[in-house]
Amino acid sequence: MRRNRANESLWIEWTEKIRSKPGLLGESEAPKPNAPSVRKSKEFAKLFETEIPAFIPGFECHDREKMEELWPAGIQAARAVSRVVMHVHRYANHCCAARFLTDSSTQEQGKTK
Repeated sequence: MRRNRANESLWIEWTEKIRSKPGLLGESEAPKPNAPSVRKSKEFAKLFETEIPAFIPGFECHDREKMEELWPAGIQAARAVSRVVMHVHRYANHCCAARFLTDSSTQEQGKTK
């Protein structure tokens, strides 16, 4: 099978540019909030009065309860998933990486499900 080298050369070019200018990887400035006056502006006021629907007709989630169980919402859930992903990624080459995906009670006992 023939490999497409075009993507590889773009990647190499990009990594060389980053290596030559490491400042490009610095953290960007945090976005600033909108001015309070935007809520009263003629152009945007209606956006802030509009209620966000639970779903768009034709795109309902028929297994919503299961999805909420599998993919909980909120910042705490996002942080928990992020911790697991980063921890497993860091130790992906270790033979026991799967044990970090089990609940804490089995981890303490050194057992997995």
